[in-house]
Order: sequence, then structure tokens, then C-alpha cells
Amino acid sequence: MSATRVLRIAGWLGVGLVVILSVIPADVQIRTGASKWLEHAAAYFLLGSALACAYGTARRSVQWIALLLIGLSGSLEIIQNCCPGRTPSLDDWFGGMVGGTTAMTMYLARKGLREG
Repeated sequence: MSATRVLRIAGWLGVGLVVILSVIPADVQIRTGASKWLEHAAAYFLLGSALACAYGTARRSVQWIALLLIGLSGSLEIIQNCCPGRTPSLDDWFGGMVGGTTAMTMYLARKGLREG
């Protein structure tokens, strides 16, 4: 199995994990002890990094991945209105957005340095 295929599988499993962890009831949540903002930023950074390495063959692909992560983060925050004990937060959405876009920016910079 190629490295690209492994990264694609890991990326989509990561998307599934983020969705599940975002909608589970508050009383079964697992917390790291870090701030919620940092947890969101780290999760979306790792997710963005995996997806960028798997699909980032062109600049346009990376831009679409960034938009996907921003939309996913915002959508999951809205969906939390329907989840017991969960409270959506613009701060959490912003953490996800920063983590995802930072991963994309770093990927593009690294790719540009390697190619240029």
C-alpha cells in the first residue's frame, strides 16, 4: 500500500474521529487538560496535515482542503446545539480554523521551498 493511500485513509478516519468527538454528549467527552481552543487547533492541524500530504499535489487542492476544514469546524459547532450538554462556541470554531489553515500554510511553504 502506498504512502499516499495510507495518508488518505488516515485523513478520512481523522475526519470521522473529529465528527464523533464533536457530537458525543458532554458527559462522555475525553479532555486532555489543555484549553478547548488549543485542543481544537491541534486536532485540525493534525487533520489538515494528513489531508494536505495525501491530496496536496496542487495549490488548488490545498485551498479546497482548507475550505473543507473551515466548513467542517463551523458545521460541527452548529450541530452541537442538538447534542446534550454541548455548547457551540465561536472560539472553538476559530481554533479549528486556525489549526487547519496553519497546516495548509505550512504545507504550501514547505512544498514551495522544496520545489523552488
